[in-house]
Amino acid sequence: MDIGGTRTKYGLIDLASRQIVVQQTLPTEKGGLAAFVRAVGKAARSLNQQSGLRIGDIIAGGVGVLGYIDGDQVSQVWESLAFIEGVTLWSALQEELGFPIRMDNDGRVAAMGETYFGGHAPPGAGRPRRLLSLTLGTGLGVALVVDGRLLEKARSITWLATSLSAWGRRSASVVFLAAWNRW
Repeated sequence: MDIGGTRTKYGLIDLASRQIVVQQTLPTEKGGLAAFVRAVGKAARSLNQQSGLRIGDIIAGGVGVLGYIDGDQVSQVWESLAFIEGVTLWSALQEELGFPIRMDNDGRVAAMGETYFGGHAPPGAGRPRRLLSLTLGTGLGVALVVDGRLLEKARSITWLATSLSAWGRRSASVVFLAAWNRW
């Protein structure tokens, strides 16, 4: 799931075939935390129904969310999603969905998704040594993967991207250069 300031993208992936089974994009629910969490649960049930799976068939989920992620909490989000800032979003989503999830910044999640599912050589067989991901949407995300591992130092770049994106469109080139020059 990719939670954006405008849209939330949902999908089910078959890990064995590395293929998307079903996906959908819906407007992001902005009516508060409880309404948002219910909307996520409803979308998950809809995907399961479309795919013929049950919630119990899902082994885990990944959630990309705009902002800076620190454990269970999100900070530095857009005003329209201020209701998710500082709350235990991870716990609320996991409880609603009924399966374990991992939550991280959307730019970091996109980088890992591209590393493992982006049509590159499989892990261990020529996987790209370095992958710099720059995501543009309502906000801006950036992450760096080296030798198949997401660099934790990229968190500071993600924070910078989140902070600079409030300054306007020029921030994309500033953050890209900062990331490029750092590694």
